[in-house]
Amino acid sequence: MTPLMHSLVVCLRAGRFPLEDEKTTQSAIEQRLRSHGFGCCREQRIVGGIIDFLVDDSIGIEVKIKGQPSAIVRQIKGYTAEPSISGIILITSKPVPLCPTMIREKPIVVVDMARAWL
Repeated sequence: MTPLMHSLVVCLRAGRFPLEDEKTTQSAIEQRLRSHGFGCCREQRIVGGIIDFLVDDSIGIEVKIKGQPSAIVRQIKGYTAEPSISGIILITSKPVPLCPTMIREKPIVVVDMARAWL
């Protein structure tokens, strides 16, 4: 995990985000990132599709409230083909087994939003 990813994960794991729909969750995540000094862009087109956030042009953040785990993993794998991405953070409210934690030599970290509410 890169130092930037570590800082982002610490910031995100300390937050409580609404779980009712992805757009509301994304807005709350964007507000938290910006209030902690992280520059981010939303809905960025990269190899593999459109990722929810791109932080400092190098860390991708994908938010998933719904969806089949296998489809989510496929989507994350597609994003790792982007040359400018050095790692991906998956923020989710459901368990998604990501084995391995590295794809194409890029670290993948899962942030479980539900844990913040326990």
